[in-house]
Amino acid sequence: MKQLFWLVGILLLGACNKPSVSLLQMQNQAFVPIADLPQDFTHNSVLIAYDPECPVCLLYKTSLDYLSKTFTQVDWKVIIPMGADTNLAKEKFYVDTKVSFYYDTNNQFLKNINASITPQVFLFDQNGNEVYNGKIDNRVKALGVKTDKPDSLYLTDALRALSENKLPLIKSTQAIGCYIQ
Repeated sequence: MKQLFWLVGILLLGACNKPSVSLLQMQNQAFVPIADLPQDFTHNSVLIAYDPECPVCLLYKTSLDYLSKTFTQVDWKVIIPMGADTNLAKEKFYVDTKVSFYYDTNNQFLKNINASITPQVFLFDQNGNEVYNGKIDNRVKALGVKTDKPDSLYLTDALRALSENKLPLIKSTQAIGCYIQ
């Protein structure tokens, strides 16, 4: 019995000394370990905290596909939080776009960018400055309250402004969706 405790202790100590992989990137329908996604973006980038099991996120899949194909000068990255079904992500979200998909194995990356809700978008300019943070649009008015046609296209407007070398008029909105655990 003593030997079992020693063995468990040694294994735990060894596990603590290993660097933890925080992000996995989807490549050829599989999530593989990568180094941390850089947080000093040097070109226009959109990061999207996105859970393929969140009903609010599912409302936006078509919109995000359209936006990523329309604003091709932007680097699109979808960050899937820990605990989300990666098989569902591979099944539903592997599309022929320039969108990169990542799985945050411990939600540390999402914490670092202050993501707390899915979907939540972060738009960075070519200097790495965050120029917009929040909702994609106002289709979801509150949890359980939605409309088919949004009348404010926050992310689209911010992307248009950025493409014209301007700052978005609206810098942030309150994301509505599923909480990141």
